[in-house]
Amino acid sequence: MAGTVMDNELSNIYYQKNEELYIEGEWHREIKGLGLNFKNKTVLDLAAGTGHWEEVFLSLGAGKVIWQDLSEYFYEKAQLRLQGNDNIEFFIGDMLSVPLENESVDFVMCRDALFHSPDEKKTVAEIFRVLKEGGYFYLTARNWRRIIREPLNWKSPLKLISPHIYRFTGKKSIPTAFVLETYTLSHMNECGFKVDMVNRGDSLFSILASK
Repeated sequence: MAGTVMDNELSNIYYQKNEELYIEGEWHREIKGLGLNFKNKTVLDLAAGTGHWEEVFLSLGAGKVIWQDLSEYFYEKAQLRLQGNDNIEFFIGDMLSVPLENESVDFVMCRDALFHSPDEKKTVAEIFRVLKEGGYFYLTARNWRRIIREPLNWKSPLKLISPHIYRFTGKKSIPTAFVLETYTLSHMNECGFKVDMVNRGDSLFSILASK
């Protein structure tokens, strides 16, 4: 199991929503709110999706942004959106194997996507591996309240209990639609991250951690 991927119809809805939020400046405000300096930094956007975030990081002075996602649909969209930018790299692949050297990036973002990973702990460990000493990992994830408001195909009872099954078995025999905050924080601590910030919203939580 390499990880789950949205179908094209859902991917297109996701792209259009990201376009609206990008135009409104929501993504810029979110990243600026972290209070970090991105000038000349190397950024890895894991499960990067539409390419909007790459533009945000470049606008904040990042020297290099690495896009990685499993979706061919998003790869085509992101390439088209970011064409002409020489400081963007693209990798198609899942979150279990990042094709980068140890301690090679300054900042990793995984936004609302960790639940796609077939092994969340291994993904967090892989992020720790590629992150430089003193670098930051920014994670956002949906909670169960968000799922209740999602389209009907996300609301199956199995998807609502599957994160708890994964917690106790360590296997994702049923695809998950969200992650458990306490379990995610436990993964981070076990891998060696220092958790600097946890924000809990109505439908999402976010974590900023450093190495």
